[in-house]
Amino acid sequence: MTAIHCLRCGYDLSGLDLRALCPECTLPVARSQAGDLLRYADAGYLGSLRAGLTVLAVTAGAQAALSFISCASSVAMPLTGANLWNQTTVLVWAALWTVLLLADVVAAMLLARSDPGQLTAVRGSGLRVSLIVVAALLALGQIGTTAIGQWAAAPPDLAAALGLLTQAVHVAFIILLVRHLMGIARRIPSERLASSLMAVLVFTLVVAGLSLVSQITVQVVARFGGPSSGFWRVYPWFTTPVSVMRAGVLVWSIVLFLRLSREIAREAAAGRAEQPPDPIA
Repeated sequence: MTAIHCLRCGYDLSGLDLRALCPECTLPVARSQAGDLLRYADAGYLGSLRAGLTVLAVTAGAQAALSFISCASSVAMPLTGANLWNQTTVLVWAALWTVLLLADVVAAMLLARSDPGQLTAVRGSGLRVSLIVVAALLALGQIGTTAIGQWAAAPPDLAAALGLLTQAVHVAFIILLVRHLMGIARRIPSERLASSLMAVLVFTLVVAGLSLVSQITVQVVARFGGPSSGFWRVYPWFTTPVSVMRAGVLVWSIVLFLRLSREIAREAAAGRAEQPPDPIA
């Protein structure tokens, strides 16, 4: 027989009736028997989770669209000979990404809200704080990269270095975000959802690694190869598959965000419908 421990204080409840109370903290035994499912969470907390997932789905959709645009421009420029990236388009592009990253900060704050109904001793507060901090650093990095890129007196390598650093922070944000979502998914009776999130994390890290290698290669060639290097003729054919993979992972993420939001809504409905057993007097 599997031992049952109180979710609030950890007391061993083995042998007690489900209608009894914990001798140490008076939490109903039935509550600990059920586990720390989301259906027992605070309604406001569940609403915050669903709002955060909705923001993530919208920003992921917009990022996927930008990835497709980047892919199309990378293919079109060598074929047409036209340079689509002038000062105006670069500023607009950077502004769009900055807005999306600021939206990710909002999503992180919604998802990282503390659950007042979570009774386990480990609440993941460190992970929540890290998620918000890294999301804020990501947005600030994008803003700084754009500002330095437009500053004529800035050292030529400063914007590139900050851009690479921002990409590294982005990878950290993805890891923290998926870890946090996996923790939420484990509070739903569905093992496949957490496994799917892990698969998204793996593929996202692969794509992020390829993108980072691509950016480093660009900086090295630009520094030592010059504009006449033959690298620039084949470069779009390397970045295009990376952009397509990034867009594919983002679409996959949207599906999982919406699915997780739907499961949270079902758990909330199940919690409202479930009647806990009356404690023994």
